[in-house]
Amino acid sequence: MLKLGLYLSLALLFYGLTVGEFPEMDRAKDFFKVYGSAAVGAAVMFMAGSILCGTPLGGVVWAVPGWFIPGWLMKMRENRRKERLRQVAKDIIVAAGGMFSANLMTGEVIKTLAERIPAPLGRELADIKARRELNTYNTYPQLLNGLAEKYDLMEIKAMAAVLAAAERAGGPAAAAKGLKRLGAALRLRDRLIKERKVATYESRLAAVVVIMILAAGLLFDATAWREAYAGSGKLILAAASALITGMGLFVVKTSEIRDLE
Repeated sequence: MLKLGLYLSLALLFYGLTVGEFPEMDRAKDFFKVYGSAAVGAAVMFMAGSILCGTPLGGVVWAVPGWFIPGWLMKMRENRRKERLRQVAKDIIVAAGGMFSANLMTGEVIKTLAERIPAPLGRELADIKARRELNTYNTYPQLLNGLAEKYDLMEIKAMAAVLAAAERAGGPAAAAKGLKRLGAALRLRDRLIKERKVATYESRLAAVVVIMILAAGLLFDATAWREAYAGSGKLILAAASALITGMGLFVVKTSEIRDLE
């Protein structure tokens, strides 16, 4: 193992001296961040499940949610960050619609938004304004599309489409009208998502309570009544684990709201 590490270090050193850069380093970092954390989670849950059920079969069952849990946690964190950006993007659309109603031009609107919108989108808008002034071939819709792709914001992409249509015909008045309609559509989407969450809240809560009760029962049986599950009883614990993890995965899957995002 020590020799393997030494050879790998020498190979990386030679690559760095000859090529000078590691173009795939960011991609490799993202790969190991996603799949490395998933592998660690699966390994930890495998060991815990094997100890709980007394058989590797139970460890395999619990390794399945262990593979997904790190991804869920990272996704929750990313969704919170993205939700904040989406709220700022909606504020940008509403403010831009009002400024276009005052017959301001696109450059003036972008400049004003860059001064009032907090980072990182405010900083990005200032960069868009500067890039547009340095190269007039860069249109604002094109630059906004780049911003939308960078932060995965469909709201900004829709705003860019409205501005592109207004540049072809209609001017500031058309842009104001289009952005007001876009803002109304985004508010409708938010209301539908909220109504969907409220409508499914009780069923999701009931499912979580049932899963917690079953998990508590499994933990009690695997500890206080462990002697009763010796031998073939370990398979019963593994089957109960499969039922609990299957229900948990089903609840997570059905709680997603992808059609309105």
